[in-house]
Amino acid sequence: MLAAVATIGAVAQNVDAVQKKIDKSNADIVDAKKSTQAATWLNRANAYIEMANIYTSKIVPNITIEQATSMIGKPLSSVEVQVSGNTFVKNDYENFIIYSDPASKMIQFFQAKKGDELSDLNNALAALTKMKELNEKDFTNKGMKIAESLKNLFQQTGMTAYNLDQKAKAASFFDGAANTSILMGKIDTLIIYYSGIAYTEAQEWNKGISLFDKILAIGDDQGGMVQLYMSMCYEGIKDDTKAISILESGFQKNPNNASILSAIINIYLKNEIDPVKLIDIIKKAEELDPKNASLYLVEGTVWEKLGDTDKAIGALKKSIEIDNKNYYAYFNLGFILTNAGNACSEKASKVDLNDQAGYDKLIAEQSEYYTQAIEALEMAHQINSEELGVIELLKGLYFQKRDKGDEFAAKSKYYEELYQSKSGK
Repeated sequence: MLAAVATIGAVAQNVDAVQKKIDKSNADIVDAKKSTQAATWLNRANAYIEMANIYTSKIVPNITIEQATSMIGKPLSSVEVQVSGNTFVKNDYENFIIYSDPASKMIQFFQAKKGDELSDLNNALAALTKMKELNEKDFTNKGMKIAESLKNLFQQTGMTAYNLDQKAKAASFFDGAANTSILMGKIDTLIIYYSGIAYTEAQEWNKGISLFDKILAIGDDQGGMVQLYMSMCYEGIKDDTKAISILESGFQKNPNNASILSAIINIYLKNEIDPVKLIDIIKKAEELDPKNASLYLVEGTVWEKLGDTDKAIGALKKSIEIDNKNYYAYFNLGFILTNAGNACSEKASKVDLNDQAGYDKLIAEQSEYYTQAIEALEMAHQINSEELGVIELLKGLYFQKRDKGDEFAAKSKYYEELYQSKSGK
């Protein structure tokens, strides 16, 4: 307890000392002579960074909470809490909270309970900005390193706020990191993207749109994820027309992005738009790039979602024709063919007992679907022998055909044993 009291007292003394630096800086920046000196603003930036970091400066990341207690003392309390669907141990101290993993005990993130980090960091940024205006050479020689530290602090505190489900607050920190990067002569589209996501999740739709617009103008769309989140923002402000346009544009540039594909289908259904329109978009892309196997893979996926098995199979076979090492095309084809065979089996079970010809026809179709499925899945297994889903499908298909001959029986046994060895069942 005495150690804890001593630590609290030391922190209070440090706060007073740093506040005196800030008070002195407040006087210096209104002084006619000192306010024109780059050093005045550099000192001010350092003081505010020190204040922003003052309550958590003794915390060492990437160690266990037990190791931390030897340096900063024991917490006032430690309880398990749920944060954004994840379980952490909340270790509550006088000036800060440390969140650690319940199993590994490793520190995950921490947050000050006192002070105003965002205001302090923004004041530091404003000071560095003024320093650069006064003397760019001094900023490059002395301020750049401080700016790098400032950017890291903005990002770190932003990620902590994000992890604590404080999305709007996180976005403000990410904004600070992005602006610091610009001050350093760089544009960090990734941190702008993070800020946009945080604003989207905070339902601050217009702020999200503004940031995503900036990223697209630079020419970076994060593989289509910018358009995906931007569409969410437009849906948030009830502009589905713009949301659809953004998604379609993103899909044309990133046809392999499954999240965009799902979002387009969902918004089409929501607005009672025929999903076949999506096929038209894909077809146009295929005309421009006929040797792009991924486009036919996506087309097959869409037809499957629309319930047209034959067209799905045709598109996937075309994808394989272009790229015979296309694992996903083989897997999707095998999966669709397996389901088609299962559908024949279900129909056969409902055929009138007197309709032997109808029953035999469906069973023959089932057998052919299963045979083709095996061929496709065997190819998928050759390309990726570790995929448990493929092994499980082959196990079931060969089991269905085990009475068709010794080869099928042997394969059934092989895949059964392989599945058990890899799944631990």
